[in-house]
Amino acid sequence: MEDNSLKECFEFVDRENLMSLAVIEHGAPWIANVFYMCDCDHNLVFLSGKSTRHSKVIHEGSPVAVAIYNSKSEFGEVEGVQMFGEVKEISLAEGAKYVMKFSKYFNTDLEVDLKEVMGSRFYKFIPVSVVYRNTKRFKGKKEFDLLEK
Repeated sequence: MEDNSLKECFEFVDRENLMSLAVIEHGAPWIANVFYMCDCDHNLVFLSGKSTRHSKVIHEGSPVAVAIYNSKSEFGEVEGVQMFGEVKEISLAEGAKYVMKFSKYFNTDLEVDLKEVMGSRFYKFIPVSVVYRNTKRFKGKKEFDLLEK
């Protein structure tokens, strides 16, 4: 029987839109919540202001981890993903193709989004290691090393 856990994992990631992004600043953890979109390669694209703490720390080369979960789960039921990977800033030109998608995806006004973009950077989180939990589907957790793809 084929294990479809990785496919299910990224279907879950694609359904959600808010992640907690963790970085290390001067040896201490810092977490920021950011909206994201999943691209067709399972990378997570997000937009952050240039002056935000996490944006500055990412530029200093901080390791990055993310957590995505269904906050509407019943007590005792867990569906969520924890990932470790790298973040790369993407060009404004590459990021521009996501502006329309973000606007449509989040049902927001494009004019507001364009103002936001001018003071922001686009990033792409590229997952390396993924842990997926879904207590409704299976016991324990599923772990994936995406470097082996």
